[in-house]
Formats: sequence, structure tokens, C-alpha cells
Amino acid sequence: MNTQPVFLASPDPVRPGMAGRRFLQAAFSAAILSAVSSFAFAEQVKPLFQHELPNITGKAFTVDEADFAPGSKAAAHRHGDAFVYAYVLSGSVRSQIAGEPIQTFRAGQSWFELPGARHVLTENASRKARARLLVVFVNNSGEPLKTPDDAKDTMTNLSANIVTTPAPDALATPAPQQMVDALHTAFGDHHSRAVHAKGIMAVGQFEPSPLAAGLSTAPIFSHGSLPILVRFSDFTGIPEIPDNVGDANPRGFAIKIKLPDGSSADIVSHSFNGFPTATSAEFRDLLLAIGASGAGATKPTALDAFLQSHPIAKTFLTTQKPPPESYATLSYFGVNAFQFSDAKGIQHFVRYRFVPVGGESVLTPDQLASKGPNYLQSELPARLAKSPIAFTWYAQIAETPDVIGNPSVAWPESRKLVKLGVITIDRMTPDPVATDKGTMFAPLNVPDGIASADPMLGVRQGAYPLSFQHRQ
Repeated sequence: MNTQPVFLASPDPVRPGMAGRRFLQAAFSAAILSAVSSFAFAEQVKPLFQHELPNITGKAFTVDEADFAPGSKAAAHRHGDAFVYAYVLSGSVRSQIAGEPIQTFRAGQSWFELPGARHVLTENASRKARARLLVVFVNNSGEPLKTPDDAKDTMTNLSANIVTTPAPDALATPAPQQMVDALHTAFGDHHSRAVHAKGIMAVGQFEPSPLAAGLSTAPIFSHGSLPILVRFSDFTGIPEIPDNVGDANPRGFAIKIKLPDGSSADIVSHSFNGFPTATSAEFRDLLLAIGASGAGATKPTALDAFLQSHPIAKTFLTTQKPPPESYATLSYFGVNAFQFSDAKGIQHFVRYRFVPVGGESVLTPDQLASKGPNYLQSELPARLAKSPIAFTWYAQIAETPDVIGNPSVAWPESRKLVKLGVITIDRMTPDPVATDKGTMFAPLNVPDGIASADPMLGVRQGAYPLSFQHRQ
């Protein structure tokens, strides 16, 4: 669990009206905490292999399999001076190292723990299916692999986990309609896009880089210059949200690349390197909390409670960039990871990044004070009337031990960026209202050579058509 989120620090506080319902009443919390002493911890550990390392005196290599019954969890613990690598064989596991956010790992995903780490939460994220972990230790010979955490700390951490763990039904992946409904709960149903409702569309072309074909066999990288349709937008599902307020962050950038055979490929990104939650279920909880915390909501609101237990979401909502000079002067980031396959069948896990060729530029408070509520919508046509704008499209390449399926954790800036090509935008879309209404950008509309690498993409792919049909 060594990978920390990389966030862009600039103050942009959330409005008091963005809040939500409380997870638990104080009396109920107290009742739960009084029952902690009788909580049933349950995991079954099966030793698989142990061997002294011949080239490192006093060290052993040990492999165990941990089996978690549905809904079960391990007591808070430490692994002494051992280096620990955990790989999810089946099911899904919620895990937390002290001082780090709770994360959910699914089959095929992994994490590692440095010596001395305090593992305050390990639980099966499902109430229906078992979860199995393969756990590898490089440990001191003869020392126990696992010891209970300090009793006082254990009680504190356990109580925090009970209060902040979602109800059993919330742990399940929400249906696409539930996500759309949650977005409407947060922002209202305006018969527009459920999120990023306010936007503006333009056209241009994509010119692939020769380096792109070395990463993926996708035809968008092998057909030369291709026409594109793009949409810049503000956050929320409120079509009239002012461009000059903090809640309009993060800004959106969607791209539709058109291929000669009539097919297309879509990309959806926003101006923040990361996402507020690790899973769709947590994102739904956040939206419901926002919707339930209007101006008259009792303090602490549900959003207060949610952000207290989800520090990454709090960072997302409170450290957005200042309003930009233009949609053209922001960098944009793909929310989810994708799997690229090259001509040899080698796979690369990537996240997208779009960097303005002219550089980033945001407004100072004095500059913002002179801007109207639709300044971005007016600025882009005026800018394009003078000259095209361009973005360099990069693929950020994951390395071990980057978490592939957790969009809330940004990969380190040290990761390699491979240039995929250049997006050039040169004019506004004819008939913008009809084009906007009739266009859908689907995050899993990808060509062969590119595949999903994040479970969240499945829910997003199902929600977009529902929102599209609703706004027609």
C-alpha cells in the first residue's frame, strides 16, 4: 500500500450546500462500539511454502493462502519486520494500512506492505462470496508472521472501520440505473446529461505518434490523421452552473475519434489527476450524501461524515485547480486505466493524459472577479476564430506496484509518459445544440487493441446510455 495519491494543490473549497446524510446516528454508533469485544474475526490461513533464503542469512521466504468467508474480516495486526506482498486470487478484499485510505482490491490485483506496517483493516468486501489471498513474506527466520496490533489501537481502528464501512447492500456494485439516479439526487434531474451537463463542442483531427503503434494495435494509431469531435464541459449535472464557481470543477474533456470504416472510439477525461472514490459503490454513496445535504441539513451532514471517512474524496473536492483561463489551458486526465496490447501480445496498463501544447493557465482571484458566469463558453469560440488549439495525448505507463483498478489513487509522476499523438481543434461544431443532444461519449467504446482494466468502467458504460436516452 505504498502508492500515495498525487493531487494538484490549489484551494477551491466546496460550498456549504454540498453535503449529505449521516451514515449512523450517535446512539447507534455507541451500541455498535459496545459490542466490539464480541465481534467475530474470521480468516483461515493455509501454509503453502517456507524456505530459508540461502543468500540472505536470517531471512526466510514464506507463502500462505488466506481464505475469508463472506463478510468476514481479520483483526488489526502487524507482520513484524517482514516485507509482505498480497495478491487477490478470488473475490474482493477491502484493506487499509494505518495512515492510508481504505482501498478495495479485486481478483488479479495486489499490494505490498513495508516492514513495520500496521494493517488495521482486512475484510471480505462481499457478503455473498468468499475471498482468497495469496500472501508472500520475506521475514526474519523463526519470528511469527503475524502479531496482534496493540489492544488500544485495535479497538480504535476497529470502531472507526465499523462506523465508516458501508451497509452490506452498498458494498455490491450498483446497477447503472442506480448510478444515474444517484447523480440526479446530487444535482437534480434537468433532462440533460446526468453529469458534466454544461458543455461546448468543437471539431478537429487526431494525428497519431509512431510510438503509439508500438504500444497498441488499435486502428486509431495506424490510420494517419483522423477527424474528431470534442466536448469541453463543467462538472455537475446542472446545465446552468456558472463557469466561475468552484463547483464547476473538475472540467471535462471528451473526444470521439472517427475511423474510415464508420466506427469510432471515445475518450472521457477530466481536469483532476484522480477520482474521489475507489469504487462505483463508494461514488454512489458520495452522490447520495451530497444530495441529502442541502442548505438546511443538520450538522454534521452526511457529506461531512463521508469526507471524514474518505480522505481522498475530501482532497478531490477541496483541492481542485482554480478556474482556468480557457478550456484550452488545462491538462486533462483519464479517470480509469486501460490495457493496451501490442503486436507481440504484450500488455501495458495505461492512463491517459492530455497536456495543452500552449501550456496551462489559470485565473488569479482578481482576474476571476471580472469573468461572467459563461466566460468559458464565450472564450473558446473567440480563441478558435484566431487559431487552432492543440493537446498532446500521452499514455502514462503503470509499473509494479501501481494499483490498476483503483481510480482514486494517481500513479506517481515518475512513471513513463509515451506520446500517443496530437489532438488539434480548429473550429466550433455546426448546429451545436442538436449535436450536443445527439452525441454520447461511451467510456468503453474502444477499438481492438484497447481493453478495460478497471471494474468501474463497466458501470459507467451502462450508465451513459441511460442518461442519453433520458435527456432525449
